[in-house]
Amino acid sequence: MRAKITHHPAICHSFPWYDIMSRKKTRRQLCLFALFLAFVSTESTCDEATTQTYQGAFSFVFENDLFSGNDNNYTNGLSFNVTSAAVDTLGRKNFFVKTAKVFSFLPTVLDDRYQNFVGYRLTQEIYTPPDLSLPAPQPGEQPYAGVLLADVSLYSKTCRSQHTYIFAVGVVGPASGARETQELIHWWTESPEPKGWDTQLSNELLLNVGYLYDYRLFRQVKHGVNGFDISTGFGAGLGNYITNAQGSAIIRFGRDIPDTYGGFNIRTGSNTSVTLAPPPKKFRIYGSLGITIVAVAHFLPTDGNTFTDSYSGERDDFYASTAAGIVFAYQKFSLVFNYNRNFGATQRPGTTEKDYGSLSMMWFFE
Repeated sequence: MRAKITHHPAICHSFPWYDIMSRKKTRRQLCLFALFLAFVSTESTCDEATTQTYQGAFSFVFENDLFSGNDNNYTNGLSFNVTSAAVDTLGRKNFFVKTAKVFSFLPTVLDDRYQNFVGYRLTQEIYTPPDLSLPAPQPGEQPYAGVLLADVSLYSKTCRSQHTYIFAVGVVGPASGARETQELIHWWTESPEPKGWDTQLSNELLLNVGYLYDYRLFRQVKHGVNGFDISTGFGAGLGNYITNAQGSAIIRFGRDIPDTYGGFNIRTGSNTSVTLAPPPKKFRIYGSLGITIVAVAHFLPTDGNTFTDSYSGERDDFYASTAAGIVFAYQKFSLVFNYNRNFGATQRPGTTEKDYGSLSMMWFFE
């Protein structure tokens, strides 16, 4: 998709005060500002047609601070995702279509002006304090907590923007199976055995909803050649798992960048950075740089149980997260590695003290 902008000197004279401006510098600034407004308001066209078709995808996401050499706070995350083809290409009795109809009361869902997709996700997260050799976390440290979440995501996509609605249900506590998962991983990696799981948060039902909006500012990409795009977005979550708001910006650059939106964080919905677009005809490779600013009112794995006494830790109400990633795709397979670094005074909800890495693998359906 390419923004079409026609430069015309008359645009600089369209301001009624132009003639009274005597300084050349001021006139130049007004001209540039007018061109900027014309740029961001210009409609974009869709990417050129491709012989490849998108039939849905399955992805697996593994997040762990093993990549960064520490084991603090957000220790491990596993996510399994299935995303549908565009629902208007599926039969009426298809399960994804039936799911979309259930949520058709939402703006944009099953609207003919959008391409609509449905995703299902199962996620397990593990949170621990910095020192696993102690029988209990120290005051203010991240408590032991395991989370198991299942969610459905509704995507409404155009050439320029995407709306994402997320509905999640799950559990925190022993029922999440986090203790068994971490003990297995530590046995497999020959790491020290964690000693404090007897102090983990109690079982509690989790209910959460979320909304994300992504908007593409600029895209200069052709299939099979180098290019780049820039997008921004905002989102919010509400529930006893997490209540937050965030804003982000991301630039992607490389070969055959897909016409997609979204980042890599498995706590904000299914990974759509490499899905919701046809697989490459041969291969694609591109990098990304992004920043997210987050405000958090509540985060249960750190704040502790809602209705019972439990351990709790300190965290930032505001923090920033930067991410650098690389994507490689060959025919039906994609591999994504992302490195995240966080900036704040204390602990960040759902992160390590400083950084962590994520590895995503995805298979396109035929």
